[in-house]
Amino acid sequence: MAHASRCSVGNAFKATRHLVDIGAVSTLSRGGLSVLDPERVVAVLAAERRLANDTVAMVSRSSMPDLLGSLPLYALGGTDAAIHHLGGRNTIADRGQRLLYIPEKDADKVQPHDADPDLGDEETVRIVVMDEVAQRAWASGYASFAQTYADLFSQPGWQAAEFRRALWRTAFEVDDWSQSEAARA
Repeated sequence: MAHASRCSVGNAFKATRHLVDIGAVSTLSRGGLSVLDPERVVAVLAAERRLANDTVAMVSRSSMPDLLGSLPLYALGGTDAAIHHLGGRNTIADRGQRLLYIPEKDADKVQPHDADPDLGDEETVRIVVMDEVAQRAWASGYASFAQTYADLFSQPGWQAAEFRRALWRTAFEVDDWSQSEAARA
């Protein structure tokens, strides 16, 4: 984890201290970490997500084709990523505000004045900075499951809430121990 995050081992353990304290993660005697409760790890990530901190700009949906054409790398987040993680078909709700992740070095390609403040959420796209780890890991073109859940948790609106609940049901509705017992039967 420290290597992937490009931080020291000490900082990695510091960053996970709360997760260890609540029993979601344990430290291994020979070094390393083991996730014991993925649901709580995702919940803590979601509770700590501050989407506004990483937002570069808000743009209108009509400006998206030109913007996407100018970007060598990007990933879709929010409801678009949720639809991807839920099997590719939207059976949940309207998409609401869209999220687009771009590398920080490409932030200058975004014109923040493209969005009309009077446009509703469904007509705007939030442009968010993607770090180097995400650039390597999100090869599918979509934000990871955990990042998508956290982003939806931090977005207002009923659409985000409905997609977040659908993601939770697919990942956490059945306890881990129930799944392992069903596999043995």
